[in-house]
Amino acid sequence: MLDLNNLLTNQKVDKQTFYANTSSGGNWATWVKPRGVNFVSIIAIGGGGGGGAGRVGAVGAGNAGGGGGGGGASYVISLFPAWMLPDNLYVQVGIGGAGGDTGTAGSSGVNTYIAIYPSNASPNNLIHFISGGNNGSSSLAGGAGGTAGAAVSVSANCSLASIGCFYSGTGGAQSAAGQAGGTGGDNGATVFSTGTTNSLTMGGQGGGGYAVNINQPGSPGGQLVGSGSGSLPSSVPGGSGGTSAGTAGGNGSNGFQMLPNLPFGTGGGGGGGAGQGATGNTGLTGGRGGAGYYGSGGGGGGGGFTGSTGSQGGKGGDGLVIITSW
Repeated sequence: MLDLNNLLTNQKVDKQTFYANTSSGGNWATWVKPRGVNFVSIIAIGGGGGGGAGRVGAVGAGNAGGGGGGGGASYVISLFPAWMLPDNLYVQVGIGGAGGDTGTAGSSGVNTYIAIYPSNASPNNLIHFISGGNNGSSSLAGGAGGTAGAAVSVSANCSLASIGCFYSGTGGAQSAAGQAGGTGGDNGATVFSTGTTNSLTMGGQGGGGYAVNINQPGSPGGQLVGSGSGSLPSSVPGGSGGTSAGTAGGNGSNGFQMLPNLPFGTGGGGGGGAGQGATGNTGLTGGRGGAGYYGSGGGGGGGGFTGSTGSQGGKGGDGLVIITSW
């Protein structure tokens, strides 16, 4: 007798998750193909870029800008007939880039690799190559946002990738780029948009700049604005700007998971710039940037007054690999 609607019952499903295990290469985890499966699906994400630190300086435009947000990593979603894959695959998952500290740029996220042999020295070994997001910068006039991890040409970088079916980004790319980070010193809201890549990894937002005059507030950190519906129902707030009485900037919020069943989320909010009261208010720091979710960029730190230690950029989200077989 056939099962209801001809669907199999007690179908074997195996899910193996691999977390970040390398900052510079050389560490490989092993995936073992389960017995009796017919298909293998892979979701793989690179490490997100770290946000740039806020700068410190005197009051005035261009003297103490916020750091740029880190760029989102690239990612790939693929499906393979199980018989085409070897019994073992080797997985190297890149960590997210560190946020900048004391007026420095953040670090770029680390690439993620899936290979048939534990080496990425040759594209002949690779099933997938997933690039990390680039770092946000740090500048007195406001750091530039980190550029996104490129949409990797799978056929050019991975000789064995053409045996599977892939999620395609725009322009026929076989993997999708991340989203670029926000520019530091921008005190306007950054509205969420999937852009031309329909990316599921996002850039971090830029940090706010220090006050441009005495008795003035600092700029709020960049925020990601939700539409109230769809894939981003809520916002990622940036840190509040310091007040005109002379207070520190607020911290940017960490990124969060967009959908409960998918490992994709948002970048971190930017830290707010310090406010300035009367002259001589030393030690006013900007807020730190928020950390990014898996593969998304960290927020930039807010600008502060001369004599402070500056504000840190947020850490980029670590990479992730999920391999599901059935």
